[in-house]
Amino acid sequence: YTIVMTVTSFAYPVVVHWIWSSYGWLSPWSPDRIDGNGVLDFAGSAVIHLYGGTSAFFLCWLIGPRLLPGGVDVFSPEGQAIVESHNKLLQATGTMLLWFAWCAFNSGSVAGLSGGGHVPAGTAAV
Repeated sequence: YTIVMTVTSFAYPVVVHWIWSSYGWLSPWSPDRIDGNGVLDFAGSAVIHLYGGTSAFFLCWLIGPRLLPGGVDVFSPEGQAIVESHNKLLQATGTMLLWFAWCAFNSGSVAGLSGGGHVPAGTAAV
């Protein structure tokens, strides 16, 4: 919990400020941008995915492997025999919900919902 609160409360706002603020050192609108350019972030995806992936990688490395009681690794043959399989119906339902939400979000952010942009956004979502 402490690690999550630190990452969410301190580290993420700092990285977001670097790119999304007009005074951030990676912002394309900053007068002090690196090499006369900046990071062009389409719909915020670069910041969110790069930061999320990097922090997840290092936090997984810090926490280590998941161990079952008795120190058994979940991914070992012994651990696979202990852990029950998951519900395939819930996996498929979750995948479909994420897929639809992803399509709806991206079509809405690309086409916009004003000035007639709702028609191609709705078409792309369906």
